[in-house]
Amino acid sequence: VNLADITIKSGGKLTLSSGVTLVVTGDFNIESDATRTGTFVDEGGTLSIGGSIHVQQYLTGAGGSTPNGRHWYVTSPLVNGTSAAFNVTDGNKLWYYNESAFAYSPITNNTTALSPFEGLVTRIGANSDADFVGNNSNTFNTGDLTIANLSRTGTSNAERGYHLIGNPYPSYIDWDNVTKTNVLPTIWYRTANNVGTMLFDTYNALSGVGTSLNGQEVNGFIPPMQAVWVRVSTDGTQGALQFNNADRSHQVDAAHNNLKADVIKDLVSLSVSNGTEADEAIVVFNQSASNSFDGYDSPKMFVENKSVPQIYTAASGENLVINGLTDIATNPSIAVGFKTNNAGMYTISLKDIKGLDGVHVTLNDAFTGKSQDLTANSTYSFVSDSTNNMNRFSLGLKSDLTYQSINKNEISIYTTENSIVVDRKSVV
Repeated sequence: VNLADITIKSGGKLTLSSGVTLVVTGDFNIESDATRTGTFVDEGGTLSIGGSIHVQQYLTGAGGSTPNGRHWYVTSPLVNGTSAAFNVTDGNKLWYYNESAFAYSPITNNTTALSPFEGLVTRIGANSDADFVGNNSNTFNTGDLTIANLSRTGTSNAERGYHLIGNPYPSYIDWDNVTKTNVLPTIWYRTANNVGTMLFDTYNALSGVGTSLNGQEVNGFIPPMQAVWVRVSTDGTQGALQFNNADRSHQVDAAHNNLKADVIKDLVSLSVSNGTEADEAIVVFNQSASNSFDGYDSPKMFVENKSVPQIYTAASGENLVINGLTDIATNPSIAVGFKTNNAGMYTISLKDIKGLDGVHVTLNDAFTGKSQDLTANSTYSFVSDSTNNMNRFSLGLKSDLTYQSINKNEISIYTTENSIVVDRKSVV
């Protein structure tokens, strides 16, 4: 296929199938606006570009030469992208994160080469498109890509093992299918809530659930040019991630959501609010999970903003935002942590309950001695001083289903019309 130029409009989709050769004699452009970004999926075809490549990512900004808008977490979709995409010499800000130093480092010029996997944080002075520019020798990231030697520095710093990495493709990537070596199956999105406060939304690939602090539940389809946090799982190891074309897709559609929704999760989701800011914690039950810390658990990334109350659970000394447990029978009571920097009135609410028919969820307050059935009255209000406390609240889970033992001689099991029937015999 030969074309003079290609422009994928915002929200547009282009797939290059395996075995197809696409020759673009001119320019290849991918556009973006405030609501959508164009996506390009390479399934293993051959691409030749004679002109320039421009990949845009729309970002909001404010403050002019002294940016004061929100921070954006991004990465480059090109093999050899540069910091010129963010025009930092005009006052825009750009940083990368150094795990070994537990700190951000600034990029202050327009010539720094950007790694395909390197997560970046930018803050810009006005609404505009980050414009990644390339050519046929500096083209789109594609094929099998591996990020290796992810460090976990030391044994004591709470931030050890965290890395800001990016989706290297100009398309969505399915985190569920990314090959992970010594890396937790959790990703953390840095998102903004409805009042603009920056929070951490969390998704766990094993538990298959995500939080919804930004207004909608996050999932494992990482958008193009999106940076997320990951964590190396164990002290004394290095982590690695492998991405490939088979895990790529365009914008998440109903088919993807339906496939994920087929498995009903047994979960309880709690939120805490001060009336303006809110936070969330999830408990999910899965027979494959253990009751100690494992891959079904997602550590809590606390926000530094002192106006945000925060809620969490724990396992094996790890504070958790998603707590994967084996079953209710072995976890009839779950300690719930609460953290706030400000004295005031707060509410804990039952945000969601799924797959737990007949289960009553009770919030117990050891400070006041009160217990409230959240399945009957979903919101509990309380007063708190500044605190970070795992001892005040607990979650009680109890089924109202009753069971009766039956002697095996009292039942009969037989087949009829392709069905299995279990019948209790009449007892004289």
